[in-house]
Amino acid sequence: MPPNQIPPPTSDALLHKMVARLDNLHADIGDMKSAVRDLASAVTRLALIEERQTQASQSLERAFKEIEKCSTRIDAINASTDTRIDALERAQPMLNQTSQWIITAVHGGAGLAVMFAAKQLGWL
Repeated sequence: MPPNQIPPPTSDALLHKMVARLDNLHADIGDMKSAVRDLASAVTRLALIEERQTQASQSLERAFKEIEKCSTRIDAINASTDTRIDALERAQPMLNQTSQWIITAVHGGAGLAVMFAAKQLGWL
């Protein structure tokens, strides 16, 4: 055997080497199992988060539909109120005139009552 050449390994050395490699492989497989468990847990959490987001999205959709319904009702009420206000504004001059007539009639009636009382008391 030349001096620079490595001697062939013995069967005990090969056996020890194979046992060491199997131990390393076993440790690597254990690490892989642990990583797969972590991945499964992460996927489960991700699915839960996705479900919550779906529920939140559906809740928002329902809320926006209700807001739209309320907005439609408010628009209808505003239109009705505008119509009523327009009618009252159109009638306002007539109401003012009627109020003046009533006030004049009350003043006239009060004047007549004072005149009647004055005649009864002999002041006139």
